[in-house]
Amino acid sequence: MDPTVREHLNILWNYMRLGQEVTPGDCIIGFGCINDDIALRCAQLYRDGFAPKVLFTGGLGRNTLGRWNQSEAERFAFIAQQHGVPAQNILLENQSTNSAENILFTRKILEEAGLVQGRLICVHKPFCNCKNRYIFRKGRRTTRICRGSWHTPA
Repeated sequence: MDPTVREHLNILWNYMRLGQEVTPGDCIIGFGCINDDIALRCAQLYRDGFAPKVLFTGGLGRNTLGRWNQSEAERFAFIAQQHGVPAQNILLENQSTNSAENILFTRKILEEAGLVQGRLICVHKPFCNCKNRYIFRKGRRTTRICRGSWHTPA
């Protein structure tokens, strides 16, 4: 790849992923999509003690409808359990089909669990962090949020 192109792509990558340091929270939220790395990262953060609960959000979306026979949230929960997250510490939102619904429907689950005012660690594909930050800020002004995505380009 041309060095100038690589340099420009790295600038965009770093902007989109936000590069925040992960700090302890009340709940880790894994955003559903076709990338199983999100479930693995959530399990890693849980095992490292960053939060006592993990919430996976996602029904069947544009990239998983017709490919998977279970929701993104259910698939991620299964993966997380295989990697050390106990089932009783996992919450599921399995109806959403896009990022806006992920956040909207997740709020109800967080309210029911008493976590709506808590500190959230959001995990998604690194280049989705900027978009999700904007959506979260529109609907969750009182919640403190940090990003827990990995830091290397895919």
